Amino acid sequence: MFPVLKSKKLIMIWVGAVIFAVHLWLSFVSYHYMYLGVEVSTTDSDKWIISKFHSGSAANIIGLELYDEVLRIDGRPVMQHFSVPKFHSIEQARSVEVLRDNSIYEFTLYDVESPNTMQPLLLNAIELIMFIVAAALYTRAVYSASTKLLILLFVLMGFIFMSIEASSRGDAIAIYLIFNALSIVPVLFVHFMYRLLEEKGQSFFPFMLIKVLYYMLIPISLARLVYFTPLANYKYYSFDRFFSLLFFTTVCILSLVFLIFLYFKRRYEYSYSANIIKTMFFAFGISFTPILLLSIIPDLFGVTGVSYSNTIWALILFPIFFFYFASRKKLFNFKWSGIEKMLIQFFSTLTHRSNPTTLAMHQIIRNFKKIQQLEDLRTFFLPELCRVLKVKHAAVCINYYSHFNFFSHGDIDKEHLKQILQNDSESTIASEYLIFDIEQNADYSGYLIIKYPNRSLLAACQQWLETLCGPLSLVIENIHLSKKLSMRVTNYINEAAAASEQPLAASQWINKLTFQLQEMERARIASDLHDTVLQDIFFARQRVVKIQEKKLNANEINIYLQELTEFLDIININAREAAFLLYPHQLKEAGFAVAISNLIETERGIAPYKLRLKIEHSKKWDALPSDILLQLFRISQELLSNAKKHSKAHNVSLHFYKTDYQYCLHYSDNGVGISEHKHEDTMGWIGIRQRVANIDASIEVKTASGRGLSVLIILAEE
Repeated sequence: MFPVLKSKKLIMIWVGAVIFAVHLWLSFVSYHYMYLGVEVSTTDSDKWIISKFHSGSAANIIGLELYDEVLRIDGRPVMQHFSVPKFHSIEQARSVEVLRDNSIYEFTLYDVESPNTMQPLLLNAIELIMFIVAAALYTRAVYSASTKLLILLFVLMGFIFMSIEASSRGDAIAIYLIFNALSIVPVLFVHFMYRLLEEKGQSFFPFMLIKVLYYMLIPISLARLVYFTPLANYKYYSFDRFFSLLFFTTVCILSLVFLIFLYFKRRYEYSYSANIIKTMFFAFGISFTPILLLSIIPDLFGVTGVSYSNTIWALILFPIFFFYFASRKKLFNFKWSGIEKMLIQFFSTLTHRSNPTTLAMHQIIRNFKKIQQLEDLRTFFLPELCRVLKVKHAAVCINYYSHFNFFSHGDIDKEHLKQILQNDSESTIASEYLIFDIEQNADYSGYLIIKYPNRSLLAACQQWLETLCGPLSLVIENIHLSKKLSMRVTNYINEAAAASEQPLAASQWINKLTFQLQEMERARIASDLHDTVLQDIFFARQRVVKIQEKKLNANEINIYLQELTEFLDIININAREAAFLLYPHQLKEAGFAVAISNLIETERGIAPYKLRLKIEHSKKWDALPSDILLQLFRISQELLSNAKKHSKAHNVSLHFYKTDYQYCLHYSDNGVGISEHKHEDTMGWIGIRQRVANIDASIEVKTASGRGLSVLIILAEE
């Protein structure tokens, strides 16, 4: 594997060196030669006449005028200057000799100041922004096929801004780059959207359409190599320019139409891909529409529109709006301050103490099944946690209606912590404790508290602790629910004791059943964690051991650590998915609409049918009590599970909407349906009806064999 990694790194170095060399050359052309903006044309007598001055032209400054006859450029005949036969323009010239009113004038540019000295600097700044955005996505976002395409999209946009100034001066490399980039960018954008939706289990058109576009561009890109040969001429340049603009316009319009279609199809969803679609719709539309409508389309029809030098700046809005909408909808979690230092500390932690840490993580999660009451946290959880983190003091705090219960290891100032937890977040930041939220619900709040010597000591472990809070919250919630259930059962038993003289047998049976169910649930959670998180952690440990066994230099270690980072990202995703299946924490973190949307998005990747979701009045749904939302979420899961197992449907729909006084969940499919009353006998339907009864809702089922299924659940507004 090492030679492969080394060769990949060498390829990246060579590619980076080539890009840097091209940038240096284009910058040299841009800053060394003034932009003249002079267009020339021939007369019937084969004379070259100045026919047009483009926007930003320096011709007026040096004294050139329209209809001057050009005699010589840089002391040579006009046709020997490269830009005249190729582009019918005068660029990269130091002197121009013209005939005006039967008099010969020579104009030199040696001491002339360019009127647009800031534009190349601004374009270089935007080019840098595009490359920074690409680097940010590469280092901060989850790496996938769609992410690679988005990175490449921003890189190509960087090339466009890199080439603008040099291409306007007639440089062949810049013209080749900018024409190819203009042709590829809209195709790449469509390809990105296709891959993103494909990763979420959705496909709206065959990939062959995108392949056809790429196949069209390959021979065109090869034909453009003619710019580097003496065969290049103005006719080919004019055709290539027109084709590039037409192709760019056509694919951009198709992309916008496709985005509009996706937007209206997904506007009532709140999943990751739905938010990406909305983000790209607004970002692409806002940034590309001005240059299309004001410059390119008029140019294609031979009409003078707004100068490209004025509308090209709209493209900078693409990364700005992209990151604005991405951060607003929390699509990415970018950490700009101190990220490099944090990663160094994290990798250092893995390298120097990965073996004991990994083993301890195994032990901590294995010990969860031993925790039968909250007091067991002192024995089976906190001591091992302190040993792994190399701290002396830690605690778990459960706040029941402002009554704080602390389960601590070491010296913890409980009164001080009460004040911190009762006050705002500023007290938490200023304190000597690191506090993580474990659980926040109507019954109680849970916190994991670490007393640390300094904040940097735990910086590398913070993400691991946040991940650990997920399974820990499940343990605490199970204990809480078990106690709650036990109290209710005890009340029922006491009521039965008052009404009957022989309640003992029933009491013993209920208690035995309760404890059996509790142990089964703990075993299930432990099994789920073992099959997902623990297995992944074990493989990560094996990779760390390999790094330790090999004598590697710093560059080789960085390659292996990069691989390890990507694998840890996968572990993090798997842990989140396992926690999501056990308990949908997004109900609390992001709201009901997002949780349901992500459930549907996950189902689309594995379901044998097309799945449609529509959520209206999402904010009102999010405002419902958490216990009701959890029951609705579980009902949706069960309906989709039944559809997957039994319906044989091609189309399944979930619609959440609100009337004046009711919340409605409508499920429908076009499957085989179920026989009359059969839905009342199965465990799945019994569970659905029990959950519906728990939230005081009503359910209406319409079905017949071979006629699909319709389920309407109505919850009255309180």
